[in-house]
Amino acid sequence: MSADGLQNHQKPRGPIPADMAGGLIDQLHHFDGSPEQFLANLLATQCLLSHADSGAILAVRQGQYEVVALFPPLREGQQVPEWLHQSGEYISKAISTEAVIVRPLSDLVHGSRDGGQVLFVSLKVAETGNAAEVFVIKTADQALLEARRAILELTAGLVSICDKRLGLQRKDADLSRLRKAMETLSAVNSHSRFRSIIMGLCNEVASGSGAAAP
Repeated sequence: MSADGLQNHQKPRGPIPADMAGGLIDQLHHFDGSPEQFLANLLATQCLLSHADSGAILAVRQGQYEVVALFPPLREGQQVPEWLHQSGEYISKAISTEAVIVRPLSDLVHGSRDGGQVLFVSLKVAETGNAAEVFVIKTADQALLEARRAILELTAGLVSICDKRLGLQRKDADLSRLRKAMETLSAVNSHSRFRSIIMGLCNEVASGSGAAAP
């Protein structure tokens, strides 16, 4: 399954084979897109692995909740689900306590009688700041719920991949700007000693990120 196909992939009816689960996680490790795309694929992967019926990632920005990712994606003309509208209170609690909050779906969806549960998981993302994940799992089996909760908590840690990649991208960008500045200075002053000092500094910075100055 390709990363691009995750968003429209249907929830499997039975247990996901170990090789398929490993493949999904491996795709996240090697994903090379934007932070928003990464989070969308992380959410889709979590929902597939945990058999969650639906899920969302919300960021808190200036006191407002912003939907960063939603699984499955809304179809054209489809309304935002009620459980998402009613999630604010529990998202705040999950973020402030860094604990997993579990509430009956009936607490968020008026008249719901299917025995589902809603899980709120704190998520630390450098790009979005305070954020949380919300998952709807329709099961009344407590043991099954706990197993799926464990999967969601463990896979939430994969968000660190995004932070590490962003850090490397920023280092590469900073190094590129530094090199250009050094090359400009070097061209202005052709004195050999001045040039060697400049390029030596550039190489010293480059060695910290595993690169070498030309």
